[in-house]
Amino acid sequence: MADATGERRYRQWAAQTAACLHARATVREGLLLIPDDTLREVSAAYNLGLAGVLDFLLRLEHGGNRAWLVDTD
Repeated sequence: MADATGERRYRQWAAQTAACLHARATVREGLLLIPDDTLREVSAAYNLGLAGVLDFLLRLEHGGNRAWLVDTD
């Protein structure tokens, strides 16, 4: 939304979301991981697991198109 509208608040909200993800993180076998929606398990799923979190964090840091969706210019 920040790129589409030019409004900084969307990027600020995304940064706050990243901070919340960090607060929920757990360390397992030396890796910082984000638990799924149960807050008890860690999965690699896109919608509820690490894959979606990674996509979100990469887009927050580097920008780019949404994964799995067709964006138009």
